[in-house]
Amino acid sequence: YAFHYLIAQCFAQLGEHEKELPAVEAMDDALDAKWWTNEAAQRELTEETGLKANDCQWHPYPFMATDAIFPNDNEDENDSSSTYAFHYLIAQCFAQLGEHEKELPAVEAMDDALDAKWWTNEEIQTLLVPEQAISEMVVGVISRVEELCEKGSLNTTK
Repeated sequence: YAFHYLIAQCFAQLGEHEKELPAVEAMDDALDAKWWTNEAAQRELTEETGLKANDCQWHPYPFMATDAIFPNDNEDENDSSSTYAFHYLIAQCFAQLGEHEKELPAVEAMDDALDAKWWTNEEIQTLLVPEQAISEMVVGVISRVEELCEKGSLNTTK
C-alpha cells in the first residue's frame, strides 16, 4: 500500500511557488503552546485544503519538529549582533484518512494555498524533487513518515 500525501502550494514565507504540507503559521511574538498542537494542525488542514479534520485519524502527538533560522541577506554572517529575517519552529503532526474512506477526498486550495493535491511518494520523488518544487525539509518529513510507519512506530488512534 502506498501512502498519499496532501501537499499544498503556498504563497507564504517559504517562497512564491514552493510546495509544502499544510502548516500552522505563528509569529514569534504571538507564540503560544496551542499553536503546536494537533488542534492547530487540524484547523490549518481545513483552512488550506477544505479537508475536515474529523475525516482523519490523528497520531496523538507531533512526531518530529523542524527548527529553521533565516538570517537577513544583507547582514554580515560573522557579526554576532545580526538579526534574522525570520525564525520558525514546525511541529510535524501525522494523520491518515479514516478506515471508512474508500477514495481520496476532493481537496481545494484555500486561504494562503495556491494549490492542493494528493501525491504518492513516488510522484513526489519523480515529479516534484527534480523540479525543486518541494523543499528538502518536506521530503525529509515524508521519508521519516515512511520509515516510522514501516516499522510500526507511527500509528493513529481515534
